[in-house]
Amino acid sequence: MVKLRTAATHLSVIIVLLAAIHLLLGNKKQIIVPEDPWCDQWRDPEHRIVISCLGDSITFGDGSHHVGIPVKASRAGRGNFPMAMHGMMMKALLRNARELRCANSPKNEQLVVHNFGVPGATLTPSSLQYEMTEEFRKALTVEATLVIIMLGTNDSREWLNETHFMTHYQRLVRSVRRDNSKLPVMVLSPPPCYPESALFLKTGKCKPVFGINCDVVRRDVSNACRRAVVEGDPFMMFIDVFGSLVNSSATRRNLDDHFRQNRCPSKLARHTDSIISLFSDGVHPTQVTSHQIADIVSVRVSQYLGVI
Repeated sequence: MVKLRTAATHLSVIIVLLAAIHLLLGNKKQIIVPEDPWCDQWRDPEHRIVISCLGDSITFGDGSHHVGIPVKASRAGRGNFPMAMHGMMMKALLRNARELRCANSPKNEQLVVHNFGVPGATLTPSSLQYEMTEEFRKALTVEATLVIIMLGTNDSREWLNETHFMTHYQRLVRSVRRDNSKLPVMVLSPPPCYPESALFLKTGKCKPVFGINCDVVRRDVSNACRRAVVEGDPFMMFIDVFGSLVNSSATRRNLDDHFRQNRCPSKLARHTDSIISLFSDGVHPTQVTSHQIADIVSVRVSQYLGVI
């Protein structure tokens, strides 16, 4: 009788243990592990990262962002850095989602990059001051996550001084932030420019197109853009596109050194091929250079937004 009771007791214990294991296993299937917050944001189809790019023709690029409107022959080959930036950032978002094994990956429409570039626009007062344009008014209606501004090339034509430029830059930023004082704004120095190579080959005249003063762009505009960033403002940043492009290759460094030391040298013809491959007319970036600008900017934006 004792042996039977002992066996029964053992059997009861085994049954209890099996029931407990079954219960635990059953509950395990019901445990919901919360997803990484970065991943979880993409669950909402209405969630958006919206980036507004403000600028002149260098931002406008080839105009390919105007859906349904054919690209003009005069702009063909320029590229479009905001569009290229969208592609680069989208790849970074998807790569991050894979690494985190997100159940919800970002969709293409959840990253929006607006191109509000206006060919010929200036930052400072002129016949085409950016703040007075329709594109700027459109930009103000967008609830942006971040704003990128690249202006100054056209201002070199009637340059006064850095303080004048800087003052108007900060005024533009205040206008952009009228509804959100903490809206992140990235100030970009414009790329370098060079004398129009094809014109030199035809006429021997060494000058940039549209009256752009490349010495002012090189010497003054970049520094004024840097000074425009308000010290102590954590939501305002400077990106040195000019310096990053110049230092990106030996060819660009040699070009910059050559023109910095010799404003309009007779030896320009030696650099014609390099200039044309990087800037279609000495001022407007080719697709190669636009892609590089997009790379420089997208890395900084992605880092700031926590994408990479």
